[in-house]
Order: sequence, then C-alpha cells, then structure tokens
Amino acid sequence: MRTLEDMLGSLASAIVKDEAQHENAWDALPRANEVAQRLPLVHRTCTSGAEADYHALLRVRRFVAGPPCTERERAAGIPNAVYFFLGSGAFPDRLVGFVLDTETVLRRPASYNPFDSGSLDKYAVPADPMREASWDAAARDRFLSEHLGRGQDVAAFAGPYLAAHFREPMTYVRLGQHAPPEFPAYHGLKSKTGDRRAWTIEVRAHEDVPFPPGSGVIKEIVAARETYVEDLPDDLVARARLATAPDRVLESIAERIEMALEAEVP
Repeated sequence: MRTLEDMLGSLASAIVKDEAQHENAWDALPRANEVAQRLPLVHRTCTSGAEADYHALLRVRRFVAGPPCTERERAAGIPNAVYFFLGSGAFPDRLVGFVLDTETVLRRPASYNPFDSGSLDKYAVPADPMREASWDAAARDRFLSEHLGRGQDVAAFAGPYLAAHFREPMTYVRLGQHAPPEFPAYHGLKSKTGDRRAWTIEVRAHEDVPFPPGSGVIKEIVAARETYVEDLPDDLVARARLATAPDRVLESIAERIEMALEAEVP
C-alpha cells in the first residue's frame, strides 16, 4: 500500500496541471479538512427478496469481512474485506444504509481507494481515450495498486481530495448516484454510466466490524421501509430513520450526514 505522502503527492502532481483546480484546492482546503475529519463510513445492504442476508447481519451483530470481491484486490495484498464508502451511501439498490463511526472502524487493518475497486471491472474507464485503448487487466491491476492507501490515512487524504474536486466540500456528500465531481477526478477515471462510484472514496476493513449492544460504532441507520426498522435489535431502533422515499436511500443518508456535520462543523 502507498503511504499518505505518496497518495497526496500523486494528487498534487495531477491537479497542478489545471490552474483553476489547483487554486480551488488551496482555497477549499481548510473547510475540506474540517469536513473530512468528521465524515462517517456508510455500508449499504439488503436487497428486496434477499432479506435473509440482512437478518443474518443483525443476528451476528457484525459486518463480516469476507474474501475480496475481485482477484485484483487479493493480488494487491487485501486478505479480506467489508466494504464502505466514506461520507456516502453510493452503493445502489440496497435498501438499508448503516452510518458508522470512522475512527472506530479503522482501529483494525484497512485500506482505501479514491474510487470503487469493483468498478475497474465494470463501468469505470480512463477519461483519456488514448489510455482507454490499453485498459487491459494488467493496466487495471497497476491502477488499483497505484491508488491504494492505508485505511488509517483516509481522513488525512480525504481533505485535500475534497478540496481538489469541489468548491464546497459538502457537495461530495450531497451529489446523487449519477453525477461527476466539479473538477475532473485527478486519477483520470470516469464512469461509462456517470456513476459516482468512479470517484467516491471506498474503504475496506480487513477484519470483521462488530456492533455489540452498547457500542457506538453505528451512528445511524437509514431504511427504505418500516419493516426493516422493525427487524432491528431494540438498542438500534432509536438510531433508525426512514428514507424520504423507498428509492431515496442514498439521498436520505446524505441528508442525515449533512445534518450531523452542520451540527459539528462551524
């Protein structure tokens, strides 16, 4: 995995080529650092018709780190993974979102990328057509490794990252599933479908993340339907909120995160 200094060095080298982006990165940095230090992690789960997985999660009371979703991640040294996005419920088609305390989760080994690692096999391609022509498996392997950071560094990376891509850092939280950042992603990746996972920060915990009764790891839960709230253990019901509509789980998670950050960040 790359050090924080290496990750920030790559970011700085890329954005210096665009005067407006470089200037914005400096102007937005103080606010972006404040926001980044408080962004929670979000794990989305539960698909309609596959509620058994949701019930199993609640029964064992832990987010289980299983084998990584791609061989590319395993080859990069990731032994096991439970997946989160930083400050966004960007994984679509999941009906329940768990908002977790980042510091607590990252007390265990972890890693991050400034994009969804699985997207490299699906919808994410280089924005530069010349690079897209050579976007083979080996190129994707290198790309993942070149942008793979240590999980404990993610907040320190996220501040400069948000500043480099948004005039107002909270826009990172607010944007919907299909939206680009305000400045092109420094790593040169884009989504063929416009999906934000091509630039949203993914975090993987390499060990199980338990949430026993009385723990503070889960800050909030956003559910598409009342039945999913009713299924929760009693101690978690008070932390649950219904999405504003069944198909607005991502947007409702963003609203809850923004409300919490506004209460904390001047």
